[in-house]
Amino acid sequence: MPHLDQATVEAAIERALAPLKGIFPPRSIEKMREELREYATTHPYPVGLLRAMGDEPAVHRSGPREVGEDGDDAESAAPEAVGRARGGAR
Repeated sequence: MPHLDQATVEAAIERALAPLKGIFPPRSIEKMREELREYATTHPYPVGLLRAMGDEPAVHRSGPREVGEDGDDAESAAPEAVGRARGGAR
């Protein structure tokens, strides 16, 4: 089983708790942090998400983008959607 990046886990927990700070007392926030840490590192679904978050570097760039004939941003098209008509089902 691949290693789960602790920095990624802690960053995700802090993002989740940020809106609650100032609403709940610090003691409650700390309890939530402990429970989130336990859940995020032991249950298969969040473990998979957090691993995926840690594997790929964020892309930060600006500038012109290539636009396809249909006006869609070429980078935003999902691979499974390429070749499908807009609004169509598979």
